[in-house]
Parts: sequence; C-alpha cells; structure tokens
Amino acid sequence: HRFSFATSAVFTLTEVSAPRFSEAEHDDFRLELGERLARLRGYDSAANVAGFYDDGNVSAMSMGAAFGATGLRDLEFRAEVSPFGYYQRTVRPIAGGLLGNGVLFGFQLGYRYLAHDYSAAIETGLNRTAFVQPLGALFEYKGEFGKLSLVSRVAISGLYGGTHPFGSRAYGPNRSALPPVLQKFDYYFGAGAQLETSLTLRVPLLEADFNLLGRSLRCVDEHVHVPILDRWQRLQLGVGFRPPRSSWLFRISVDDSVRTGQLAAAHASAHERATGLEARVNF
Repeated sequence: HRFSFATSAVFTLTEVSAPRFSEAEHDDFRLELGERLARLRGYDSAANVAGFYDDGNVSAMSMGAAFGATGLRDLEFRAEVSPFGYYQRTVRPIAGGLLGNGVLFGFQLGYRYLAHDYSAAIETGLNRTAFVQPLGALFEYKGEFGKLSLVSRVAISGLYGGTHPFGSRAYGPNRSALPPVLQKFDYYFGAGAQLETSLTLRVPLLEADFNLLGRSLRCVDEHVHVPILDRWQRLQLGVGFRPPRSSWLFRISVDDSVRTGQLAAAHASAHERATGLEARVNF
C-alpha cells in the first residue's frame, strides 16, 4: 500500500482558438495526493508466483488541483480498480538489487472527473467532464535488472459520461438551433475511448518517466442531432533526483496538451505547454 503527496510550481503557455486566437503565460501552484493498493505477493519485492486474481487486488485513487491568479485552474479526480486478471512475477535478490520480471494482465474499471479553466488566455469558463470507464484492459510490465528497474503500463478503456463541449464558445451566441440540453446546460452525453501509456526508468538516485494520454468522446444523445466531438491529447516527460536513503523525489517535467472540440460546424482548440518543478514523497 503506497501513498504519495506532491507539490509543484508550473509555468504554462496557453493558446486558445475559440474561434478568436489568444495566448497567455501564467504560473500555477499544484497539489496532488494519491494512493495505490496492490494485494499481490511480491509486487515490489522478490517473489516466484503466478496465477489469477479475482478480488479487486489492484486499485488506485488520486486527486490533483492547480491554482493560479484566477483561482482554481485544474482539477482531476481518478479512481481505478482491476477486479480480476492474471499476475506473474519471477524476481530474485542479487548483489545490489533484484533480478527478474513481472507481468500483469487485468480487466479494469474506473471513474474520472476533470475540470480545467483556460481563462488565462480567453474567457471560456470552467470546462468540466465526468465519465465512467465500464470496460477496460490493463497491462503492466515490471523489470528488475540489478541497479536498473523499469515499469511500463498500458491501459485501454471505453468511456461513457457527460462533458461541456469545447466547441460551444466557437458556435456563437445564437443557440436557438441547438437542442434544449445544450441551450440551457451546455453539456451532452458521449461515448468514446481512452488510451494511457507510461514508462518509468529508475537507477540509483535518478528516475525518468514518459506518459502519453489520448481520449475521445462523441455525442450519443438521441435528442441531439448535430455532430459533437471532443478530444484530449497529452504528452509528459520528466526527470527526477532521489537523495540517498530518502523517500523524496525532486523532478523537472515538461507537459504538452491539446484539447479540441467540434459542435456542429464550429471548431475550437486549446494548446498548453508547461514546465514544472515538483517535490514528491512516497510513504
């Protein structure tokens, strides 16, 4: 059972086209709290085990929020569980570390709530999205090679939920042709898919990570007869330093994210490039 807490200072360039182009530079302060539970023998240590699990043995939950000059700028809550799957780990101790590898294949369920404010560049309001992940698959590989270790994860899931269409502002003020749910509440129900992949490399004192996210939601409301599509893309790279005999990690990261939306014939997009300095502790 692992808990983590992180705090970071982030410098961001935001560019929004909705449809007028605008850009701004701004600083944010971010906090994140997370936990991971892996009820699998030897998950982070030496073990020789293989078999199926069916008791929700792998789960995680996290909450992150960023604050800037305009207040809350970003919020993300995520909860995930793998109720059943297959786990194998063959790792033995050697001088200076561990040697071996482990794999996990699992069915995965989840829920996520997102909120982001692009008003540093243009007044778009707080863009919110909430969805469940009723059907998904998780693959994880953990390799131990003495002083070098790596963790690779790939998660693919179907999505269903509601979101504020990012193309709404570009549509214009005359909304009489839109369905009532879009006129009054500016949201729709959508279905889609999400891909998340990550790779983390660790050697004594140093850690490097790569994270990639792609997500798409398309309107499936039978009362809405205009095309609505929203997409998210995110690439993150980080390098960190871990002091000897310490649970702390001091990390620098770069983040490139793109948010696009279509509502009928209107299109909007936002591009954010961020650089952050983070301090993280696991306990």
